[in-house]
Amino acid sequence: MYFLIDFENTGSSGLKGVEYLTEEDRICIFFSQCCGKIEKGLLRRIMESRCEIDGVKLARNGKNALDFYIASRLGEVFGAGYEGRVAIVSKDKGFKAVQDYWKQSDRCRQNIVLSATIEQCIASANENNERTRKIQEDLKTVTLEQMVAEAGKRNMLCRRIQSKIADPVSEEDMAAVMKILEMKKSKKEQYISCLKFLGRENGRRIYHMIREIESRKGEKRYGIQTF
Repeated sequence: MYFLIDFENTGSSGLKGVEYLTEEDRICIFFSQCCGKIEKGLLRRIMESRCEIDGVKLARNGKNALDFYIASRLGEVFGAGYEGRVAIVSKDKGFKAVQDYWKQSDRCRQNIVLSATIEQCIASANENNERTRKIQEDLKTVTLEQMVAEAGKRNMLCRRIQSKIADPVSEEDMAAVMKILEMKKSKKEQYISCLKFLGRENGRRIYHMIREIESRKGEKRYGIQTF
């Protein structure tokens, strides 16, 4: 995917999701003198993704000047024969007109997505790949009550595991158990995963604890206090 970043508009917040970039992506950051700095951590993650990156600095200040730069680059990209997805990362709704224009083109219809972050653009593009599915799942909202209840369930499981097993459970093994729960596996898959990560004896014991806690879901709102 080709990302055109309106950095003057979004700042660093527009780069949320850089960890999902791959070497198949390309990003171009449009910036001006007043917004020419980026956090080292973000830059490092972009470089680690091995995506192709370049930047365009505004030569002369003017109203909506960077917007015209971005629209011009978009024309260059399509004019060069690019047929993939292009994402305009900006909170400026004016780019909707650019999106509408290219939707009318038989060659480039539906190839442009517009959103405020890299992460949201990937989700909106709705491509059939693992990163899209992961982002779409992560962007789903839950209530704070659900979050607290889920945290309470995990904390209880941790305490029960540590109290029932003679040998200390490593942080790595505990993380594996949490991952098994979070992946919403079937009972059979949970059982096999527990044996795989924790061995036969401890795995069977922990599996039964997981099933006990799962069966109590909804019976008690762990951690929720009402007054």
